[in-house]
Amino acid sequence: VSAGRHYLWMEADGKSRGVRIQPEQVSALQSLERGGQIEIKMAPSVEGSTTYWVWHVEQDGRVIIDAENALR
Repeated sequence: VSAGRHYLWMEADGKSRGVRIQPEQVSALQSLERGGQIEIKMAPSVEGSTTYWVWHVEQDGRVIIDAENALR
């Protein structure tokens, strides 16, 4: 997996927004259906940061990423 910054781009409230993902999460996200509804849980990695990192992604009841344990 290539180094550098990776983003999951989504549309919310009519605006496009990119949220950060880890390079090792890129391949798991390839199974998402473009244009479909997804549920995302994200949080900043540092308190007060405006950069949000994805730690959970679901689509149609299928868990694509679940990195909750990495937050501890």
